[in-house]
Amino acid sequence: MKSYEKIEKISDNYLKEPYTRILITTDGKMFSAEILEFPGCFAVGATPDEALRNIEGAAKSWIEAALAQGQKIPLPAPKFPHKRNREEG
Repeated sequence: MKSYEKIEKISDNYLKEPYTRILITTDGKMFSAEILEFPGCFAVGATPDEALRNIEGAAKSWIEAALAQGQKIPLPAPKFPHKRNREEG
């Protein structure tokens, strides 16, 4: 297996982990998505689905670049139960 193919397979395995994906909109017309554990890894889209699809490709590239540079990939952040905002009732 070539080095690039090995890195690609490893990046696919990392993306199966429960990394924190955040979806944000400021105007309801454009959406941005990011993975909190991967600094600088973000993507945009015209719809929520498009932004989330795009973040997967960006995350794969982020992981592959980090591995190629010999960097460690952060573990997924621990998950905590969601508390409702007081305004939500």
